[in-house]
Amino acid sequence: MFVIVTGFMGAGKSTFLSLAEKFLKNYKGGPQLEWDFVDLDNYLEKSFQKSIPQLFKQGEDKFREIEFEKLQELIILYSESNKNLMLSLGGGGLHQLSFDFLHKKRAYLIWIETPIEICLERIENDSNRPLACQNKNLITDLYQKRITWYQKANKKISGQIEFGQEIFKNILLNPQS
Repeated sequence: MFVIVTGFMGAGKSTFLSLAEKFLKNYKGGPQLEWDFVDLDNYLEKSFQKSIPQLFKQGEDKFREIEFEKLQELIILYSESNKNLMLSLGGGGLHQLSFDFLHKKRAYLIWIETPIEICLERIENDSNRPLACQNKNLITDLYQKRITWYQKANKKISGQIEFGQEIFKNILLNPQS
């Protein structure tokens, strides 16, 4: 099983991933399933030994190119194995993937839906988010452009609520529900 967690910057993807991993480590209610949890931004930083802002200095197009390269690498690796993967995908990474490709790789897409106002509050003054330094109107426009991609997700979860154990139980133990 291959699960992609997506949403706009500041939506709560990394938090969701971290809580899902914590849930599974503490789960005692049935069969123990093996999952790997990967935040793509962290994976990029480790792969290139550079921070996201440093990688972004090469320009957004170059950043998206290496992001896509590493994303494909992970998708192929996990789709050809029997391992389960939950991947947190940066806010702009989803538009690089074709949904046909994701379907063929049996990927299950979860959208952390969070209103732009909340995302803006969460990313304000965050130096690790190169695009967050832009004008709020530009960020809002970017959100509107990306939302059509997010809406194609298999499952939508509100990023305004506290992620409860029932959510993780449904996704990690029965992701097709």
